[in-house]
Amino acid sequence: MKVEITSIEVSKCYPLRHEMLRRGKPLETCYFDGDNSEGTFHLGAIIDKEIIGIISVYEKDLTQFKNSKGAQFRGIAVASKHQRKGVASKLINCAEKETKKRMNPKYIWLNGRISANKLYLGRGFDLIGDPFEINTIGIHQRFIKMISYDN
Repeated sequence: MKVEITSIEVSKCYPLRHEMLRRGKPLETCYFDGDNSEGTFHLGAIIDKEIIGIISVYEKDLTQFKNSKGAQFRGIAVASKHQRKGVASKLINCAEKETKKRMNPKYIWLNGRISANKLYLGRGFDLIGDPFEINTIGIHQRFIKMISYDN
């Protein structure tokens, strides 16, 4: 199974976002603030021309680090039949490299479902704070990965 990671248009993210992250909700819930902002980019994991995984990256600071440039990973999803095969790890690794090149942030952060905690911890992210509920979506945990400790 050869997985290729490549830049994709945001519209190509919506079907998988809907299926994996917003199932049973209106498609509009898959449109995230900043999806079309300058600086935002989207990556897809592709096998045989099929998008099987996605990740979106936004220039967005955390309030507690507002004097440092941050990047947010969001909308990370892998199709059910391709989960637990390293696709999400490959997406995160590629997104991190591309984020460093394009944005040069001091840190990368994300809100992940607690069922994926092991994935993010295994990619070098650290927990921030306590788990929290995103209404109608589920319990999440915030993670951060420091890229640079300079101001």
